[in-house]
This record gives sequence, C-alpha cells and structure tokens, in this order.
Amino acid sequence: MNQTNKKTGKRAFAFIISVMVVFSITAGCGKNNDSPAANSVNEKVHNEGTTNDSTTGGINSSGGTDSNVVKPEPTVPTPPANDDKTEPSTKPTASAEKQGEGTYIGQADTNSIEIKTKEGTTSVFQVDDKMSEKVSQIADDAAVTFTYVEKEINDGSQKIKQLWLISIKVG
Repeated sequence: MNQTNKKTGKRAFAFIISVMVVFSITAGCGKNNDSPAANSVNEKVHNEGTTNDSTTGGINSSGGTDSNVVKPEPTVPTPPANDDKTEPSTKPTASAEKQGEGTYIGQADTNSIEIKTKEGTTSVFQVDDKMSEKVSQIADDAAVTFTYVEKEINDGSQKIKQLWLISIKVG
C-alpha cells in the first residue's frame, strides 16, 4: 500500500514538472523582445513612475539613480505621406453657376429636392434653410427654371459631387 502511494506521488510530481516546463517554454515564445516596439514598451514600463527629469539616468528599484537607464526622447508623430499630392478636404469646391429647366418632383427631406430635367434625368439638389422654405411652397409637378452649382467634396478616398440649388422660379 505504501509503495502505491509513492508511485502515485512520483507520477503527480512528474506531471506537475512537465506542465511547468511547458508553461515556461510557451511563456517565452511568441514575443520578440528585441523588436523596436517591444524595446520602447519595455523602456516605457521601466521608466514609468520615475521622478528624475534628466534624459539619461533614472531611479532604480532601491531608490538610487541608475546611469545605465536611458529615457526615450519624446517624439511627435508625422502625418502619412500623400502620394497623389491632393489634400483630403471636406471643404467643398464649387463650379460656375449653371442654368436648368425641368419639372419639380418634390422635397425629399428638409435639405434636398428632386427635379426631373428637360433631358429626362431626375437629379437631387441640396438646399439650405432659406431655399427649403421657398421650395416648400412650389406644387409638385410644376414646370421650373433653376440655377445651381456643383460642389465637390474630397474626403481622401473619394470625390463626392453635390448639386446645390441657388434659385428657382415656377414657370
């Protein structure tokens, strides 16, 4: 009976040692501590909480200064290079005023209306608050003449064209 307990104890001990070896091996794998990113993180963690203002040296764990510790210099991130030399801009650029004739379809919402042009295409025009009040008084399917501009917005990944209504007359 005593011999069985010794064998079971040896097996349990061997199992625990095996598990510890596996954990210690896997704990060291997967991280490359020599990479610049890992080093900067390690330096940041090492230097956190220090009160020494000099750029070389820090406070070691015993409270004294350690001349081997180098604090990283603060860096300012630089914006990514824009290869096509066009700056993204949400500020719209407007074209020259254009004239049109068509049929007023109606107001889609408080900021846009639809007009079917003489050419047969239906276009959506953006309107400001003042123009929204004016077009709300126009009957649907009324013949209209209008003035508008095309505004182009470059958001960096695409260019968006919007038609903005400047004036509108029934008849």
